[in-house]
Amino acid sequence: MVTRLKPGKLVWQLVGLAVSITIAFILLREVDFNSFAAMATSVPVGTLLAAAACYLLLNFFRLLRFRTLLGRHDIPIEIFYPIVLYHNFLVRVLPLKTGEISYVVLLRQHLNQPLREGVSSLVSSRLFELFMVIVIGGASLLLATDKIDLPPGLALLVVIVSAAVCLCMLYFSGPLLHLAGRLVRRVGQRLNSPRLTALGEDKLNALAASFDRTRHPRIFASTLFLSLFTYGMSALFYLVLLYGVGVEANPGLLLAAVSIVMLAEALPLATISGLGMIEGGWTFGLVTLAGFDVGQAASIGFFLHACQIVVAILTGLLGYLWLQANKRLPLEQGGVDVQQG
Repeated sequence: MVTRLKPGKLVWQLVGLAVSITIAFILLREVDFNSFAAMATSVPVGTLLAAAACYLLLNFFRLLRFRTLLGRHDIPIEIFYPIVLYHNFLVRVLPLKTGEISYVVLLRQHLNQPLREGVSSLVSSRLFELFMVIVIGGASLLLATDKIDLPPGLALLVVIVSAAVCLCMLYFSGPLLHLAGRLVRRVGQRLNSPRLTALGEDKLNALAASFDRTRHPRIFASTLFLSLFTYGMSALFYLVLLYGVGVEANPGLLLAAVSIVMLAEALPLATISGLGMIEGGWTFGLVTLAGFDVGQAASIGFFLHACQIVVAILTGLLGYLWLQANKRLPLEQGGVDVQQG
């Protein structure tokens, strides 16, 4: 059965594709391909291996965070880790952000995890990642660059207050979304709008339910702690490659540029493997923060994105083969009773 896209959603996806492809085309025209080839071939093998190790650790911490959000610490790492690796591969290579849903499907297929639990852990995970990007990226921008002219003490105060506000909103996101759902439903009823009423009753309340589990202090603290490590490994992956291609700048400044790229990736625009948005994020960050010219910054952006896709493919292939091997193992060796207790 083929699912037909709603006209509004289809238009939004087409707009996203048009924007991302246009950005990629414009930046590609700025790239000197001889310089790009020289840069790509000058990166030491050790640097590439170190970046790959960071990528594997990034997905390992994602695994621990997913287990925390699911409340399934009984699932062995050797069962869950290949699922995370394969899901990450599909997210990186499938167009229009369709790879995200693979996590829910893989949990259902291999662990018999209810769909709602899979969606809940995925949405919560993404929200915690966004929190880290905004807070750490904003702090880097305020404290490590001179782009925002604030006294050091005031900048630190802004960072602390902003982080506290964002943290409270994250902790109470479930109740806040339930409240928003009730308000939207009432507005829909008054305006006699079934669509608006359904948005409040169904979608917002379902989204709110995704965050209800994280209000448990232990789960919230653990997820926040693990999200710090996922952000750190993701940033370290990029920083290793940046230094590998000869970019020498203030680490705090580069951290702000990395956060800009992560925000560009998180934008709800349909793209083909992030093409255009990631390169645009790197170009904007390196030009405005580090003083690179557009051609240099675009070349670095394309190279870093290519490295990300290659390592995602290799680790995704590892995850897929690992999953197939786990299927062939008897339960006592494969290791886990996948039924919910």
